[in-house]
Amino acid sequence: MVSFWIDLTLRFVTAGAAFVALYVALINRRQWRTNQEKLRFDLYQRRFEIYLRVLDFHLALLEWQDESKLAVLYVPFLKAFCESKFLFPKESGIYDFLRDYNEPGAPGPSHLGTWETSTLIPH
Repeated sequence: MVSFWIDLTLRFVTAGAAFVALYVALINRRQWRTNQEKLRFDLYQRRFEIYLRVLDFHLALLEWQDESKLAVLYVPFLKAFCESKFLFPKESGIYDFLRDYNEPGAPGPSHLGTWETSTLIPH
């Protein structure tokens, strides 16, 4: 009679342990998915910041009224250019486009006569 209760108790404990293990696995999977989504969102935010910096600089170039405004916006553009190499896949062509945009002779920062952009960024 005692072995029956011991056997029954062991079965309940084993089933309980399996249930807890399954529950922990489900929580682990949800955390993994949440972290993946957070990573995607953070990457989107960083890429969007690059877009905004480039857009601000480009709009300032189009308006071109004050060279001091361009000087203020060039540093964030330069940071965005450098970050784009790491945040965008090579196949996207974003880094190559910004590199060409930054080169002398391009319709971009090279029009700013006092800056030598080719010495700021190694090609």
